[in-house]
Parts: sequence; structure tokens; C-alpha cells
Amino acid sequence: MIDWLDWASGFSKDYKIVLPMIQRGFVWKPSQIIELWDSLLCGMPIGSLMVSEMEADYANVPLPGIPQPLRGELSDPRLRLGLVDGQQRTLALLLGWNLHSSTQASHRLWVDFAETPPAGQLLRLRVTTKNQPFGFRRDDPNAKLSMGDRRKAREVGNNCKMGVEGTQQPQSTLENTSPYAAGAAHSLPLDLAELIALWRESRGRDWEPGVLAMLKAVETIKFQNGQKILFTWESADAPSQEQFIERILSMEKGLRLFFKAEIPLLPVDAAFFRADDVQGLEPPLARLFKRIGTNASPLLPPDYIYSILKHLMPEVHDMVESLYAQGHIASLLTSSDLVMSSLRLAATAWKTPEGKPVTDYDNPSKEDFHRLIWPKEDKSGKTNETKAGERQANLRVLLSVTKPYQSNTLGSYFEIVHKYLAYRGCYNPDTPPYYSNRFDPGLPPHIFPYIGRPLVQVLLRLAQCGYLTMPVQDDRRADLLRLTLYWMQWVREPPRASLLAFQVISDLAGGEHAGGFENLCREIYKTITNAKKPVGLPLRTPRFLMELCGLTGNNLRVLGDTLRFSPDPDEPDAHRQARGFYRRWWRHWNYRHPMLLWLQRAYVNRLPGNPMAGFEEDTPYDFDHILPCSHWGDWTGIKEGQRLLDCKVCDRDARWVIGNAIGNVRVWDASVNRGDGDASPWIKLATDSTSDDRSMRDLLKMSAISSGVCDWRDCSPRQEHEKKIWDDSRALAFQRAVEGRSFHLYKRLFKEAGFEKWS
Repeated sequence: MIDWLDWASGFSKDYKIVLPMIQRGFVWKPSQIIELWDSLLCGMPIGSLMVSEMEADYANVPLPGIPQPLRGELSDPRLRLGLVDGQQRTLALLLGWNLHSSTQASHRLWVDFAETPPAGQLLRLRVTTKNQPFGFRRDDPNAKLSMGDRRKAREVGNNCKMGVEGTQQPQSTLENTSPYAAGAAHSLPLDLAELIALWRESRGRDWEPGVLAMLKAVETIKFQNGQKILFTWESADAPSQEQFIERILSMEKGLRLFFKAEIPLLPVDAAFFRADDVQGLEPPLARLFKRIGTNASPLLPPDYIYSILKHLMPEVHDMVESLYAQGHIASLLTSSDLVMSSLRLAATAWKTPEGKPVTDYDNPSKEDFHRLIWPKEDKSGKTNETKAGERQANLRVLLSVTKPYQSNTLGSYFEIVHKYLAYRGCYNPDTPPYYSNRFDPGLPPHIFPYIGRPLVQVLLRLAQCGYLTMPVQDDRRADLLRLTLYWMQWVREPPRASLLAFQVISDLAGGEHAGGFENLCREIYKTITNAKKPVGLPLRTPRFLMELCGLTGNNLRVLGDTLRFSPDPDEPDAHRQARGFYRRWWRHWNYRHPMLLWLQRAYVNRLPGNPMAGFEEDTPYDFDHILPCSHWGDWTGIKEGQRLLDCKVCDRDARWVIGNAIGNVRVWDASVNRGDGDASPWIKLATDSTSDDRSMRDLLKMSAISSGVCDWRDCSPRQEHEKKIWDDSRALAFQRAVEGRSFHLYKRLFKEAGFEKWS
């Protein structure tokens, strides 16, 4: 075990551990890391590993995060061992073997001696990552902390150098992470790698006093009854301190077992690494990976295709790493998504044995992939080996890596798409962006995670076919931005829409239909809305929506009436479609409204943080309810007759229909939003008489509020204890504010995106 970890860590002079190209990256979840280390500290076996001697011409990559040479850098190939099976276990083990400061590790593992261990585990182990710097939930190690706990963790710092409230947060690194013990009575976490490093330095002697000294230097802060409480070793009572010491002794016993553990290495024939066998359905190594044990997690088709292509063409790995280094829209796709996109674009030039275009696959199966890469013999007499070689050569051109990127490569297409989509700022550089409505229609970077792979592939195809060229053509850029905004909001089945879009591009971008080519994005929109089974809803003008009875807020009889969104069988098709169209704009089933990122793009563009972290990770903004949910979503302690549900003008679903509508949500800086709490709009929007008029206008503009201030004031309680108390007057003011802003935002989208050209 010890020798293996020394080899894998990259600092040993004996063997170097590398990965065959077919291997995936580190995919284990925090719970799997914790369970592996708990098993080792309890003296349990963790199975065997499979390795093979890597010959000099066998492509490979280093273990993720480990500083060691790539292929061809060792004089004796026997010193290079390929890890065929056991990558996930090895990388999880290295979290405790290497100090994170000496590697590019993606996780840190902590031992909290002050916390009671979960049932069935020796110690309380916690995981932190760069994107989850405060760790995960104690009751579910794979679940992120709640938004409230993450805000508390940022506020108290929790030993993390993450900045202070009201200042720009620096980008997190593993160096400044530490788990936040939400709900724990006590918490004193120590890095497992530092504990093991102390053991190795002391050779196991006097380890307990050293750990105790480290523990006494730890300070944590938590919230208790709304107050910040500092917790240290000295603040714990004597019985608790005795428990902490008992857990240190338990770990000392576990480490003695760990350092005595052995792990079998099973040799694998190097012949499996040959990549020149295209006769069968799979290369030998792919077949091996499907059969190396019941504990191996099966590769899904995208991961499988990525692994096979990496094995056949090592440059695939370099292409992926190169695209990720650029920090543009390519960073939002997984490695397998990037390769799948390359395969799909390359296949647009391939023909079947009958001379027809090959089938377009949005998400090919393993069998589809093999038919594409290893085709049957065609009428020209070319063997499948020859055709396979031609197709792989074609794919290699697309995947080639040069800086700057050469034309007709995936990297060049991503650069073109990014330049067409990116937000350029306000048209008037001398005016602060939130004073002017003349915003550039581009996308602020924080909206990119919402685009999705199907649309990204369509955008890349538009660059590939020549519709998007450099320098940027403003008319085509406006057309592309309209398609992107429409797609994100009203396309119901993105994979099917992507297939239709590829067909339109193939039909119209071949040079025979010049008129259609100039309006290619509009043709895509028309196709996906007019297909036999439409996958998107047709656009409707604001005037058309206003004319539908009760839809946009005019003459509503019931607060939050959901029936207005439901299609009436007796209405014309156009009216039924318009109701469904506006329902998707209203989006009351979810308080997250990506279109607000575009509507508030001047403000959003100024927010800090890494936009390419994705919307599932920590973001610098919140989707903030203007009238907070605590006012209309919880009636604890409020007697009947004073609740929103009891108003005469309200139906039972009103609180969600109105409260979660786009009109009641704004995008707001997460650090500033912490200070708002559940304050009423009266306070949030600074509408009281003591506010500076200019400051109030600035705040309203940034919040995308240009009218209806009186209604927001009227639905705001004057006192904190009144926030859950409602009458008909307040309920109707809330209705008017949300209805008016929802429709105003739609009119802004329609005008500023130029949708009148499509309607």
C-alpha cells in the first residue's frame, strides 16, 4: 500500500503510475471517498488493482493532479505502469497521502475530532472542494449545504479566507477551504493529509501530542440562536475534551492498520493496449473495461465514446485540456460532451455506402458510434479499414490543437461562437450601464451555463457551415442571439430541436438557398415551431397577449388564477398556444428565471466570480424574491383571516403563482442579498421618503423595475411583525406589482432582442 501511494504520488524514483487514454477522470462522490477511508482505518480490505507495463508507444496521461511525466519521458518503459482498474480508489487514497499544496488535487478530506461520528463509522470525515469550499451536508455527504448555511459560512469565515461581507470574494482554492459544521454541537476539523504527514515525519511516535497541539490551534465559528459562537478546544467542557482524545486514539490505531495494509497488483497483458484492431466492434481495451469486475461502474455512452476516442487518438485529451484552458463557453461542457460535439460535427461530412449523409445523432449509442467510426465497405470498393482511417483523419483535423486555433477546428468554432454571443457592454461608454436602456443584446457570461449541449452543438454547426464568420457580422449576430434567447425559454425538447436544426442547416447552408442562408436562425425557429410535432412554442407579440382575456393582468377576477394559462378547448389554436407560451414566461413552478440574467445584463456583467463554474455551483448572484417568500409562503403563528390564502380575491394556489412569477424575482448580488434578508420591498427598493432620489433610481434600474413602485410600496408591511398579515388591499397591490412587472419584462425582451422580425 505505502509503495503504491509513493509511486502514484509522482515523487518516487521507482515507478510512475499513468492512466491509459481510455480511463475517465475522477468521478467519485464525497460519500465514496469517506467510505473508502473509513474502511482502511477500520482495517478492512479494499480489493486489488490492475496494472500493465506501458510500452513507449502506448499513449497515456498522468493521474489527475499529480506532477509526473507524460508518455515518452522515461528511458525504461518498465518504470511506467498503466493503471487499468483502480483509478478512483487510488485518487481517493492520494487525498490523504499528498498535501494539497504540492499537487493540483480537486478535493480535501478532513477529520473532525469534535463531532460525533455517524453510525457505523470510526470518525467524522468531511470533504471540501474548490467549488464547495464549505463542504457538504453532514447528513448527506453528497448534498450541497443549503443556501442559508452557505451564507452563514461566508459570513463567519469559518477559517476560510473567502473575504468579508460587502467585498468582492476572491476565487476559492483548496487552500482556503474548510468544512462548515451546520447543525453540529462542536466542530474542530483537521486536514487528513496533514495528520498523515505528521505520522510519517514522527514515524508514529508522539503522534497524539502533535495532533492535540494542532487541535488546540483550531477555531471555528457557528451560528446559535442567531448569534455567532466561537468554538475552540478550551471552550469545550472536560467530558467533551475526553471524547476528542478518545477519537484521536481511535485514529492512531486506524493509522497503524493503514500503514500495515497491503494491496494486490494484478498484471494485465499489454496487448490489450493496441489500438489498431478495428475489425471487431470494440478495441481490446474497451472489451477489457467491460469485464474487469462487478465493482466497476459501467461507462455510459458519452463516457465510453470519449474513452475509445482517447485510446485511438491521444490528441483528443490535448484538445479537451486546451479548450478548458480558454475559459470560454467550452468550459461549460464536460469532456465527453466536447468529444461528442466533435464527433457530431465531423460526421456532417461523412457518407453512407450508398453515398447519402450518415445519420445525425444528438446522443449516439455505443452501436451508433461504432457504425460511424468503423463503417461497412462502400460501392467504391474501399474497405472498412480505409473508410475508418479517412473518418478518423477527418476527426483528427477537427480536434487538432494550435494556438491560435487554425480554421475548421473545434477550437476555432468555439472562439467564433463566443465572440458572437458575448456581451459588449453599454452603447454609451460614458454613462454607467444601469442608467441607460440602450444595452448591447449580447449574453453576460453568467448566463452561459443555461445554454446546454444541444444548443451549443447547433451554434458550433452554424460556425462550421460558414454562417458565423469573422469579423462578426452584426445582423447575423442579432439573429443568433434571438435564437439563443428563444431556445432557452421556449424550446421544450432541446435534443429533438437540435436534430431539426442540424437538418435545416444542411438543407439551407449548402449554397443553393442564398436567401434562406441569410436568415438561417429564423428558419431554424420556424422549423422547430411548425414541425409535425413542434418542439417549441411560437412567439407572440405583446399586443396579441394583451388581447387575450385575463392573461396579462387585465380584468383578472381571482388573484393568482392559474386557469388563464390553461388552454380552453373552445379557443382557437393560436390562443391556446399563446396561453402556454405566456405560462412558460411566467414560470411560477420555479423561482429561477434565466431570462433575468439577460434582462439585467448590464448589472449581471459587473458581478464577480467564475461564470464557468456552472449554475449548480456557488454563483455570485441569487434569484431574489422582491417580496420574500417568508411573507406569502408560511403561515406559522398567523391566525385564520389574516393570511393571503384567506383573502376574498385569492385562490388556494395564489401564493406560488404570484410569488414565484418572473415579476417577483430579480437577479441580485449574493453578498448584498444577505443583508436584505426577508426585508419588504419598501426597504429593499429604498422607496421611503428619506432615500436619495438618484440612489433610488439606480437601485430600481439595476433591479429591472421601471414602474409599479407604488404597488410594491402598498404590498410592503411597515413593521416586521406585519409581514405575514394580509388583507384584500395588500393582496391586490401584490398582484398588480407582479403582473405589471412580468408583462413589462416580456415587452422589454421582445423589443430589445428584436423578436418583431420573427413574428
